[in-house]
Amino acid sequence: MNKFLKENVSTKNNIIAEINNTIINDDNVKFLSKLLNAVLPNESEGFRIIDYCSNIAQSTVVESSGAPSALSQSLKNSKVTSNEKKLIFYQIKEKKLLKLLLKIKNGLPLQRKSALKQINEKATEFGPDLIFHHVLPIMLQPTLDDQERHLLVKVIDRVLIKLKSLVRPYVGRILMIVEPLLIEEDFFSRVEGREVIASLSKSVGIASMISALRPDLDNIDDYVRNTCARAFSIVAISLGVKNFIPFLKAVSKSKKSWYARHTGIKIVQQLSLTMGKDALNYLTDFLEIIKHGLVDENSRIRIVSALAVSSLAQACKPYGIDSFSEIFLSLWKGIKTLKGRILVAFLKALCSLIPSMDEQNSYYYSNETIIVAIQHLNSPDIQMKVVALELLSYCSTSKYISKEFFIKNIYAQFFDAFWNARTMNNTKMSKLVIDVTISLENKVGIDLLLLKLLKLIYNENSQLRNYSYNAIENIMNNSKYLVNRNLLFSIVDRMINLFEPYYLEKTQSFVTSFCSFLGNYIVDLRIFLPKIFTKSLGCINSSNFFIRELGFKFLYNIVYYLESVEDSMLINQINSLSIDYIGQTHSDLLIILLKIIEKIMLTYFNVLVNSSPIPLVKKILPLIKHENEEVQFHCINIISLIANRNGIFIPPREWMRISFDLLEAFKAKRKKIRRAAVNCFGIIASFLGPQDLVCSLLNNLKVQDRHIRICTSIAIAVIAENCSSFTVLPFLFNEYNSQDFNTQNGVLKSISFITEFVGEYFKDYLISLIPLLENSMTHFDNIHRQISCNIIQVKLILKHLSLSLYDFGFEDIFVHLFNFVWPNIFENQSFFRKSLLNAIDALRISIGSYKIIYYTFLGLFHASKRVREIYWNIYNILYIGSQTSLILSYPLIDSYLNKYFSFNIYYGILS
Repeated sequence: MNKFLKENVSTKNNIIAEINNTIINDDNVKFLSKLLNAVLPNESEGFRIIDYCSNIAQSTVVESSGAPSALSQSLKNSKVTSNEKKLIFYQIKEKKLLKLLLKIKNGLPLQRKSALKQINEKATEFGPDLIFHHVLPIMLQPTLDDQERHLLVKVIDRVLIKLKSLVRPYVGRILMIVEPLLIEEDFFSRVEGREVIASLSKSVGIASMISALRPDLDNIDDYVRNTCARAFSIVAISLGVKNFIPFLKAVSKSKKSWYARHTGIKIVQQLSLTMGKDALNYLTDFLEIIKHGLVDENSRIRIVSALAVSSLAQACKPYGIDSFSEIFLSLWKGIKTLKGRILVAFLKALCSLIPSMDEQNSYYYSNETIIVAIQHLNSPDIQMKVVALELLSYCSTSKYISKEFFIKNIYAQFFDAFWNARTMNNTKMSKLVIDVTISLENKVGIDLLLLKLLKLIYNENSQLRNYSYNAIENIMNNSKYLVNRNLLFSIVDRMINLFEPYYLEKTQSFVTSFCSFLGNYIVDLRIFLPKIFTKSLGCINSSNFFIRELGFKFLYNIVYYLESVEDSMLINQINSLSIDYIGQTHSDLLIILLKIIEKIMLTYFNVLVNSSPIPLVKKILPLIKHENEEVQFHCINIISLIANRNGIFIPPREWMRISFDLLEAFKAKRKKIRRAAVNCFGIIASFLGPQDLVCSLLNNLKVQDRHIRICTSIAIAVIAENCSSFTVLPFLFNEYNSQDFNTQNGVLKSISFITEFVGEYFKDYLISLIPLLENSMTHFDNIHRQISCNIIQVKLILKHLSLSLYDFGFEDIFVHLFNFVWPNIFENQSFFRKSLLNAIDALRISIGSYKIIYYTFLGLFHASKRVREIYWNIYNILYIGSQTSLILSYPLIDSYLNKYFSFNIYYGILS
């Protein structure tokens, strides 16, 4: 070692560098000690080494009863073994993983996103043991809600893709947690379960999945076998159905247990439901697996086999009927001999096959199965009723069964079996019954159907009445056949008699169905309109709010359909009634009343007897400030109609008050209200005159409330749009001379809105606006920055002017204004910078980018970084917006021919 020091370490600096580069561990302790002894002073120079730790240990450690102290014991155990190091490293990883899981489970969206990304990236580092040891127990907690479960399933799905084959020891545990998701009611939960099983299948392969799912094939519990069949179908689709067919054939022919055969056929059913038309490629193999189940001695296997046939037929419809020819005989024998649930399954299978058959077989099986279905119409089994309804729905559109057969054998039995309270209490059945009833119109006729349904209107059961109204409405609206006039009068007469508060309170859909029916036959039913109006008055005067609302809705529907009848007396009665009831406090009733008045004024204004708008305006004006937005909107529309149709009957002073009330609507939250208020204000200004309005509005520019100033600026711009700009601009130029900042700001905002609203028609007033713009752009306050809003609005003016007056010959004026804009590019405020760049971008179109780029060349390579950023930002705007036009601004090569010139380079560029 001394030889090493003499040869390789000549100075203290080299020794110190060697010490710093040496890794400190047990093997290098002696080497480092000799290096330190060579650098530090020794005992010959008057120094010696003092061991402080040994002194402290001897002086402070106190032993009691002969046992070693805790400190000495810890010092003895300070040397950590390799196993303990691994344990510490595992604990660190575990702690990190638990923190990430906690963020995913309970964190904010950004935290969840970051934690999911980290777990995905470090999945191989954590390992499957650590991840699934913590994630899977959390998934089994009963207190876990849907959102947390969704997040943890997402963690498992992402981790599976990363870990791949490392997940094999945990396949069974993962499937135990994910399989219940496949039978959840929520669609998205089922999709999540499918995605996780598909990812797991691709990660571990077919052998691991079959070995994990194999024990559940012959499980006694139906729940376990059902989830197992769904999982197997997803695995087969993910890894290829062709690879699974030999396994399914073996399972479906198992003699050990009928549970396995049942599950194998169930897998085929799930495959057909999931694959759809893709099942055609494996239809022959699937039917070979199923066909022996149709003659199995176990009834449950026969049921699931028939249901699998039905699923395959519906999935492959209308193709593949030749492949089913082998099982027709088995199905038909079963229908002739079987009963109960097995018969239902076999009927469903055959009914699914009939639409795909040829004409001869379709004719035979349709006639035979409809007879079987008629025999079981009164069956208490719901599934049998559903199958019978599906068969009736198909046969009603089939040309092989005559109308006489339907009227004689099905018509009466159908209504007795299905149009009753017990059937209609089932929501699924009720929808199917109504659909089949409508489809029977082709075979029975509209008159016979309506006669049966009319008898149900007086039924005591409210649900039965509702469904009968819906059926009548659908039949009348969608029918291609005309209804007998006497039957039509009978229907309306019965419905009018039911228009009573007692029935309306229990039957909510009556008004909608009756109004729809009335609208389709309004010309024929005009003689019933007075009677209908009288009935609706009784509902309007009711003390029940719900009945009053239905009455007003009915009036609105009558007004909507009266356009083709033109009954002026009835229209005037409804109009006067609606105006009288405007005092209603409830917003829903107010909206309906205002809609009625608006519709009458818009469509039937010429037939109104009392056209004086003063009483209506007095009632509607306070409603402009109503809390409901729909009420505000319809009130403003009615005022617009009044101003447009007969505004001359209202004094100008009243219109002034109305116009100032409309200013509040300019700051409404909804855009349609603001737009309606602007249109209404413009109509008022067009016939009232701009002078009085502008003089009054200019006083609002001096107030402190910013919202009022903005609304006033918009109102002035609307006046300029409707009454021409020359009626407003002199007032604004004169008002700008005042020293009030709020007034100047309001004037600039008004001019900005005017240029935006008027557009290219402002070209005649541009020159007169230049002195004001010059003054505003050079007006600057370094302390309070109170005038910065004015400058921002000036930029908006320039933006609107340059875009509106492009290609009108004002380029010189815009260049002049651009010279006032350019010095402001170094402003720091973000809102100011945004408006400035918008103005420069607009001026790029008006004066050309090749002129503006000469301003940017000066600062593109400035020494200051912030200055360069500003200039490059402007250059990027020019480059993106006008890339081709920048060619004019680039210098020519000819100007550099006599300076550092190379002919080879020059001709290379030109060529």
